[in-house]
Amino acid sequence: MSSSIVLQGFGLGLSMIIPIGAQNAFVLNQAFGVIIISPRQRFVLFAMWRLIFLGVFGGGALLASNEMLLSVVTVGG
Repeated sequence: MSSSIVLQGFGLGLSMIIPIGAQNAFVLNQAFGVIIISPRQRFVLFAMWRLIFLGVFGGGALLASNEMLLSVVTVGG
């Protein structure tokens, strides 16, 4: 994998996370800010990592290659 692709993905991720600001800081604090992780915090942590994983490892490429899936996601969104 080319380093320019990784940097583009990282930049895109930052461009989506930074504008959220305080809300994102609250979610991160809820997920990582305690030593003992409650079931709710475990769910938030799992959901965050799942979305990050999907974004990094080709969710966009999958949608771009499948017209029907892209239509379903577009209408559903």
